[in-house]
Amino acid sequence: FFTQKTAYEIRLSLVGSEMCIRDSQPFLSLYRPAVDAAQMAIILLPSQPHQMADGGLLQTLYRDLPIAGWSALIVALPAQPSQHANELVNDAHHRLAIHRTDQAVDHMMAQGAGSTALIADRLSAQLAIETAITRPDITSGLVLWQLDHLQLTSDKLQQLASSQITLLDILPADLLAQDKINRRRQFQLAGFGQNYRQISVPKGQAAIRYSSRRIQEWIATEFKK
Repeated sequence: FFTQKTAYEIRLSLVGSEMCIRDSQPFLSLYRPAVDAAQMAIILLPSQPHQMADGGLLQTLYRDLPIAGWSALIVALPAQPSQHANELVNDAHHRLAIHRTDQAVDHMMAQGAGSTALIADRLSAQLAIETAITRPDITSGLVLWQLDHLQLTSDKLQQLASSQITLLDILPADLLAQDKINRRRQFQLAGFGQNYRQISVPKGQAAIRYSSRRIQEWIATEFKK
């Protein structure tokens, strides 16, 4: 249960941000440029608007990444109805989310970014995967946060591998050792090699800070300024 925040309340809780994207159907998106910004910018895709200000992983990254030199944009998406790709094909909310994500990518390129990395949660993962597949020329990195293996279809993984994207797979905290091995094998069979990295996180609130730190380390290692 959570209390729905207004756009104004969200903006107050994200100091230094601004509404930045205008479209035929305007929507809230918050942009924080970094000082001496890297060529790659980060787009954060929360599946629920309240995640823009709830103290979770995506808001934490939105706050921390610009300090480390990576400009960040967090996008208010329509609520994603499903975790599974085959249930989203004809969904109007999903199509709108794709359009907003495309607008976010275009905005970051207009700000001077040479490429982007997408960071998604469970419900926005299919959106991020689809964007990475359809825009491989400007999507260099993808972070998937605690996805269930059923969300990772072989055809989508093969398309991702063909795009040459670099992927960080943050595993659910309770995943068994054999399941981790099977997961890595799933990506290898799809065509991933050194461009796939897998990490596990602790349970509870510690997972937020730990994941934020590891994501920043991954970005700094894989995509040097």
